[in-house]
Amino acid sequence: MGYFFDRIPNNTLLHTWVSQMWSVYGVKVENVLNITKGFSLFQFSNPLHAHKVLNKGPWIVCNSLLVLQPYKPSFNVANEGAMDVIVWVEFLGLPILLWTFLEYLGDSIDQFIFFEPKRFFFAQPSS
Repeated sequence: MGYFFDRIPNNTLLHTWVSQMWSVYGVKVENVLNITKGFSLFQFSNPLHAHKVLNKGPWIVCNSLLVLQPYKPSFNVANEGAMDVIVWVEFLGLPILLWTFLEYLGDSIDQFIFFEPKRFFFAQPSS
């Protein structure tokens, strides 16, 4: 199952994109179904293919972020909101004086998780 944080491509376009992108890993996508509220279901010809795709993501599909998670039979679209996603951001050549500002900026978005020289991690805002 996948969740798009931006616009959702139509089924035909989505199926074409993921089939081409994931074929590099030997993955065969049998079917794609857009549900609602940004969620899509992906059917694979082999359970190992799903495992490969889950471990390689998140993905950019049609210029939109696609985050995958295993499908759960108890899934109910009406009860689901946006997923939290950790985002890695790298600022090349950023002066050390701006690190504190970036920590403040990260906390104002949601939760600033961790930083080290040249690496900053932010959590995706939750709805």
